[in-house]
Amino acid sequence: MLELSLRKKMYDNSDSEVIACMSTFKQSRYGTADTLLKYQLHSYDTINKLQTAVLNNYAEVLNMYKISLKDIELYLRTHSSDSTVSTLYSTLAEQYKYTIIANCEVLNSYYSYESNNAELYSKTTDMYETETKALNEDELAESLRFATERYDITDHRTYNEEKSLRYQTYNQNMIKEVDKLILAEKDKNK
Repeated sequence: MLELSLRKKMYDNSDSEVIACMSTFKQSRYGTADTLLKYQLHSYDTINKLQTAVLNNYAEVLNMYKISLKDIELYLRTHSSDSTVSTLYSTLAEQYKYTIIANCEVLNSYYSYESNNAELYSKTTDMYETETKALNEDELAESLRFATERYDITDHRTYNEEKSLRYQTYNQNMIKEVDKLILAEKDKNK
């Protein structure tokens, strides 16, 4: 923000005050903030990919349990006296239940991660929006400074050209007067 106020006061990139502000801004933006955001986005992407893979894996396992349990149920309808299959069915049903519970825990863990990091994501977004706004204002101030300098240069050039034209006219008139005096002196001496 200091750089912005300096630019509004017609300081440019070669002024030491602006150079100091620019180096501070570049350090915080490119050294700290961009690195933080890069790691944050990388972590977020990695966790999302892992979460998707885990959920897909749970979906496949749950589907296999479901199919197996249905097949065993069909078998037990026709062979109800088979106790080994009945025990296997109970074991698979219990494992199916625990897999559903584990899947819910994974979903709760991911939800907790998202909830805990929502404030961090919000602050990072706000920081970048503030920086973008400052950069846009800085760009506007720089273009206004440039336009003002261009106007000043044009204004001075126009003033200098007019002044030069007046001097040329004055000098031409003086040369004519001197030529008249020389002619008059020559005519007088003849």
